[in-house]
Amino acid sequence: MLSARETIADGIFDGRSQALLGFVVTRAIAGEGEILTVALKKAVRGRGNGALLLEHHLRRLASAGVQRLYLEVSCHNSPALKLYRAMEFEEVGRRPSYYRLENGESSDAILMARNL
Repeated sequence: MLSARETIADGIFDGRSQALLGFVVTRAIAGEGEILTVALKKAVRGRGNGALLLEHHLRRLASAGVQRLYLEVSCHNSPALKLYRAMEFEEVGRRPSYYRLENGESSDAILMARNL
């Protein structure tokens, strides 16, 4: 996936060890993008690293010609929802019972979008 022309990925690294602390991967085609995954190590969450990573990624996507960006997130992922809303993503739809939780229950996927 990373070698595909339409894939744009960014990472955040530890300044000392150069270890990967998190990454974001987007597929971008014809002016639209979809964030496929965002991941941060648990040890660095809640410290602004996700916002820094996404801010950089959004600038890079805009410079690559992406005008509209989409993502989906579990309605139970409060930290991610807080971050995406702070980054001006808005809910544009839902997929009922899209995710399976560890306890066997389901969770809606919230579809979000923003213009770049």
